[in-house]
Amino acid sequence: MSSQGVKDIDKSKVRQAALFLAVKYLILQRLNKTNTAQSCRAYGSDLGFFLEMGNIYTLHREHIENPHVSSKDTPTKSQNMASTYDIPALSLYLDGRIRECLPAWGRLEPSSRQRKFVVIKGFLSWLREQSLYNGSSYRLLRAPKVNLPIPRILTVDEAIKILKLLDSWPPKNLPNKKIQYAKEAKLLFLLMYGAGLRVSEALSLKWNHIRSQEMRILGKGQKSRVVWTPRILSEYLRSLRETSLGSEVFQHKLTQQSAYRRIQWLAKECQLTRPLHPHALRHSYATHILGSGGDLRTLQDLLGHASLTTTQRYTHLTTDDLGRTLEKHHPLGNAKKK
Repeated sequence: MSSQGVKDIDKSKVRQAALFLAVKYLILQRLNKTNTAQSCRAYGSDLGFFLEMGNIYTLHREHIENPHVSSKDTPTKSQNMASTYDIPALSLYLDGRIRECLPAWGRLEPSSRQRKFVVIKGFLSWLREQSLYNGSSYRLLRAPKVNLPIPRILTVDEAIKILKLLDSWPPKNLPNKKIQYAKEAKLLFLLMYGAGLRVSEALSLKWNHIRSQEMRILGKGQKSRVVWTPRILSEYLRSLRETSLGSEVFQHKLTQQSAYRRIQWLAKECQLTRPLHPHALRHSYATHILGSGGDLRTLQDLLGHASLTTTQRYTHLTTDDLGRTLEKHHPLGNAKKK
């Protein structure tokens, strides 16, 4: 039965109750510090579509980020219903929405469908734990298997080309107003390719995180790790620190979009023939370490991956490179082309 089959109740009240519970669920996700605001925004979008609303996180961001501060836009009307939910009606509505949404979800890419299913199932599992949902349609949410793609990475030759150019950086013919921009581009490159940092980790780096040739990084899920810094990065950080006035390594606050623009600009200045994304630098760091004989466990620690499975996807790329090398240079590979 679809959610439109709920005839004997006020559907608006059920939806309001569902909204209140979704907001509370997002508050809990933020309070446990394992999800960033960006993650919760994505959750809010998926839950909003599921509950026939807009992005719940965006609509109620103030209350989700500051749950102890009241807001006129907070769905407080349903708070009095918290102990008197019509659980059968709520369950019927949620099960109906699952069946209504399945065709639209089925047209999505496997990775997008998987993310939505994880979010919806997480929300429904929490409701079940609170004894607020006794439906069964959640079993229809079978997440597809997704092969994680490896984005475009730098070749070793491209990396060497950039590093040689950075030796005399910034370029002498650069306008004065562009010098700071160039320094930030260099720092981003060295942090992500030289130390394997995520963009968010690089942009939030503080001077007290750095000691000699080590950096203590607070990554996803508030997990801390120690990262070794190569000499060129350590020396550059030391030179920047001498003129720094604040606690942040980046004196000017940068967004991820502005970081992307700086890396794109750096790639053009280095005359790379292909576009370059900041996160590709982290992937290049990992792939080049493995290609030079590094082991997976060490790389897992350096990257801050919770699961070795995530790190193992880099082995596919290095194996592919090996295969192409053999095909090109091995006598049997050449013999097949004749």
